[in-house]
Amino acid sequence: MPWELRDVEEKQDPLRNTSIISEEEARSIALTDAQVEAEAVTNIRIKFTVDDGRQVYDVEFYVTNQEYDYEIDAVTGEITEKDMEIENDFGSQATSDASVSIEEAKKIALDKVPGATEKDIHIGLDYEDGKSLYEGTIFYEQIEYEFEIDAQDGKIWSWEAESIWD
Repeated sequence: MPWELRDVEEKQDPLRNTSIISEEEARSIALTDAQVEAEAVTNIRIKFTVDDGRQVYDVEFYVTNQEYDYEIDAVTGEITEKDMEIENDFGSQATSDASVSIEEAKKIALDKVPGATEKDIHIGLDYEDGKSLYEGTIFYEQIEYEFEIDAQDGKIWSWEAESIWD
């Protein structure tokens, strides 16, 4: 009897299970759950990781001003976490002191990533600590760039670059 229990436990251990869903299947599960058509997605990142001993896909994508984050079990295909945020909260305070247009802010950010284009950037105006800032991300050549640009003078407040595999 103890051998049978150990055998069952080993078969249920996701780290020993070599049969996992594909990235495409993880993408499909997330988009279906969000009720989003693939054509509406402006940026998507799918990252395979091990989280708390479980093999998972982290799926992050944008549709207009909404960011969707999913964690999908790579063995079962079950959604274990999900979150949706509206990125662009265009309140009257946020737009009242913005001297730099969103197009100018995009150009400032894209100029720092040679080769990146409009399709690689997601940006929105936010109001933080009494200041209007453009916050955004650029996904280009397996690198995720996160930035904040002052909406008053166009200066870059923060800039981070990280491999999408980290």
